[in-house]
Amino acid sequence: IDGTVTNNPASACIIPRGLPKTDREPPEDEEIRKVIESDDEWIFPKILLYTGMRRGEALALTYEDFDFNQMLINVDKEIIYRSNTPMLVHHTKTASGKRKIILPDVLAEEIPKDRKGPLFDLNYRTFRTQWSHYCKRVGVSFTPHQLRHAYASMLYDAGIGVKEAQKLLGHSDVSTTQNIYTHIMNSRNS
Repeated sequence: IDGTVTNNPASACIIPRGLPKTDREPPEDEEIRKVIESDDEWIFPKILLYTGMRRGEALALTYEDFDFNQMLINVDKEIIYRSNTPMLVHHTKTASGKRKIILPDVLAEEIPKDRKGPLFDLNYRTFRTQWSHYCKRVGVSFTPHQLRHAYASMLYDAGIGVKEAQKLLGHSDVSTTQNIYTHIMNSRNS
């Protein structure tokens, strides 16, 4: 009567079996090089590349989440979108998503140390527009999630073990990390 939804209208939906699945590939090496060498002032893509954070985790970052003494980033919240509106939730996708990530020197150099509050304050349309404009400016065409896969590839190339990569990526199940590592290994051998 008052318009309040009391149950999930999608709960009766069943996802059809046999839908095609595509593997999420990391960006091409040339595109990663463009991100690394870009002097674009929007730091968001570099944060994804150098930390492997999920989009919502990176969007929720505050300047206070950066510990420049210990060179760590605190990940303990995320931004989710309800329609166009960003909502800060004080948890991550999984319990394992709450973690400390190494802050690489190359990224620390680009984060202002004298500011407070959120790094990003974007509604969904503004985020999508900024992402699109960034991709055009830098000459790349990938999704934010593909940079997470690029980070996983860098971990693999650096010889980081599956269990440690699981922690850094915030995966709740080691099989998720193992599957990504297996995909990376198979794509390199083909």
